[in-house]
Amino acid sequence: MISRPLSSIYYEPLFYTFSPSYLEVLIHGLLTAFIAYLVVLFLVALYSNYRANSMSDFVIGGRSIVSPVAALSAGASDMSEWLLLGLPGAISLSGLVVCWIVFGLVVGALLNWSLVAKR
Repeated sequence: MISRPLSSIYYEPLFYTFSPSYLEVLIHGLLTAFIAYLVVLFLVALYSNYRANSMSDFVIGGRSIVSPVAALSAGASDMSEWLLLGLPGAISLSGLVVCWIVFGLVVGALLNWSLVAKR
């Protein structure tokens, strides 16, 4: 029986376990989806530019936005900031003790819908 030293054992990295064809298909799919997203985003921007006659039309929809849409827009802007940046930062800094922030965000969103959307 021939024994080899442990240093001669070759460990194959994890990313080599996928076949190149799988990675190529994955990359091409991601690029296709990203390019399709950019095309749709560009078309929406062109349509919005065509419909907006002034800065007021662009910023506040020419005052034709109904109140639930305005409340949804305000809530989405606020929640995206807090849920993507503030909440993970607060939890990583202080631990799970600050999970009460989630309750405050939900109550704030409900109050926004019930009080601000009526205006």
